[in-house]
Amino acid sequence: MKQTANMMDQEKFLKRNITRMSKNLDKEKKKNRGVEIEQQMTKFLFEKNLHDFSNLDDLRDVASLLDEKINLMNDKLENIANEIGNGSRCGKEKRHSI
Repeated sequence: MKQTANMMDQEKFLKRNITRMSKNLDKEKKKNRGVEIEQQMTKFLFEKNLHDFSNLDDLRDVASLLDEKINLMNDKLENIANEIGNGSRCGKEKRHSI
């Protein structure tokens, strides 16, 4: 009886590990696809050759990656602008308090 219970536990354990590994595999595939598209974009910028993007899915991936990078840059610029704005206010306040 105990052996049967242990076998069921092992089965659950294996299923859980398979599920976890499948999720990790999907995540790595997505990451690799992003790197592949980024390499193609870099190659395109240097060679000016759009034929490397052979199908619509490639172009959609490029558009998605570009949108992601634009949003990231906008966030960084906004953070810098906020830091500059906060820094200049602090500086003005210090001048007035002296």
